Amino acid sequence: MPEHASVHAHATFRHRSLLIKAVIMFVVIAGGITTGIVIATKLGVADKFVSMTLSPENLENSSYLQIGQPFPLLEATDGDGEFVDLLPLLQGRKCIIGIISAGCQPCHRLVRFLEVNGFGRSDDMQVILLALDPQPFKDETELTVVQVASEALEEFEIYAFPTIIGIADDGRISLVSSGFSRHITEDFLRDNI
Repeated sequence: MPEHASVHAHATFRHRSLLIKAVIMFVVIAGGITTGIVIATKLGVADKFVSMTLSPENLENSSYLQIGQPFPLLEATDGDGEFVDLLPLLQGRKCIIGIISAGCQPCHRLVRFLEVNGFGRSDDMQVILLALDPQPFKDETELTVVQVASEALEEFEIYAFPTIIGIADDGRISLVSSGFSRHITEDFLRDNI
């Protein structure tokens, strides 16, 4: 066997050997990661970790609304076009404001989430849903639903549906979320509003 053939065969064997080791390492690492994810999910640790790191300050907020500022009185009307004063609804109570739109599936999920978790049923937490077209929501929920003008939303650059706004009992904004993430839980809202 010529010397260069021997060198080539040895190099090919080394490459094959390295390739086999790399594949084995990949399988072991991928298996470990997958096992860790499965165990964390089954034990509920994954959601607890996300809940621990989720805070009002790191929620996605694409609006002009800021934590700590007083909630601006958005112009709202009932179904007949009569002005609805939101201030008495907010006085001395924690409040979740949901800005929603009829064609938005996450908005409908938010409404169901609020109802299932008992928001708006107790005296300490008010829920107000502000919708461009409130009728579809009035047909599906007992929560307070009022109409809001698109100009009022544009003034504060509220373009994401749903937008969730937490109002503390002093009338100041405690959280703003542009969108409804699966990481926003009942406990997160109750603890941060």
